[in-house]
Amino acid sequence: MHRFLKITLILFVFLTIAGVGLIRFVLLAHADLKPYEHLFVDQADQAVPGEVRVTYAGVSTMLISDGTTNLMVDGFFTRPDILHVMFDKVSPNDRVIDRGLERLGVAELDAIFPVHAHYDHAMDTPIVAAKTGAKMLGGKSAAMIARGAGLPEEQIVVVAQGEVHRFGAFDIRFIESVHAPVATQNAMQPDIHEPLTPPAKAFAYPTGQAWAIVIGHTDQDGMRHQMLVQGSAGFVEGALDDENVDAVFLGIGGLGSQPPLYQMNYWNETVSATDPQKVYPIHWDDFFIRLSEPLKASGGPLNKFSDGMDFLLAEAEAEGRTVHMMKAFATVLPFRQ
Repeated sequence: MHRFLKITLILFVFLTIAGVGLIRFVLLAHADLKPYEHLFVDQADQAVPGEVRVTYAGVSTMLISDGTTNLMVDGFFTRPDILHVMFDKVSPNDRVIDRGLERLGVAELDAIFPVHAHYDHAMDTPIVAAKTGAKMLGGKSAAMIARGAGLPEEQIVVVAQGEVHRFGAFDIRFIESVHAPVATQNAMQPDIHEPLTPPAKAFAYPTGQAWAIVIGHTDQDGMRHQMLVQGSAGFVEGALDDENVDAVFLGIGGLGSQPPLYQMNYWNETVSATDPQKVYPIHWDDFFIRLSEPLKASGGPLNKFSDGMDFLLAEAEAEGRTVHMMKAFATVLPFRQ
């Protein structure tokens, strides 16, 4: 019996170590960013008054501002580590959120909107809205996350397909989309039907409604520009055929692991269809790493960052578009010629 227990214990330890190693390989492997270093830009010191600037904070979190009106996509700063996500519950971290907002240099927002309801997009959103006074825009699941966090009802706006919401010189239009194909997607409920109060399991945050978000801006001279935020590498065929934008902020998480036909269809439906000059990859970083550290590219078999980037660069070159990348808290000028 003693020998059996000893063997069982050794086997348990071996399997545990092997399991941790597999998790690290699948979820925590990092890709080399050196081949793409020349793509990183930061134009913070070039902005002129009234010009639209976008400051990146990892995943799909971005501050969009013209100096008068401030918008934010997602507002995800907490970034819990892999152990909490896999084996525990997750919840917004007030101090980490405060540090993120401080680094972005913003205390007030007019609107904030998650691209869908997964925790790495929407978990922190209502906390940021509460701290900044922003309206929180999103689908029904996002609204349930907001209610579970105690955000006042007057700050919650449930949006619908094609609706336009105006804030200052900006207008925001929500177009129904889908999440990129992922292994766990079918196991996750499609919507949240009651207020979701953290702490909660990461998988309690389903996709809900995913959005392609078109953000327009009319400057003081009457010049109008548009950008597309496609937070996840999913698409609805034909949904963006009537759109024309200057820049696309393109979610590439998991794109490299998709079949070539899917990659081409995604590019055609989001980039070729909207004809931007500039393409900014987003949702490429390992979001288990805190923003106090440099961003690292997710490179395991579920992401294949380098494969996705190489495809992106080849298609952009073929169509005469430019690709620009952003480090954490870098600022770009998407409408600058």
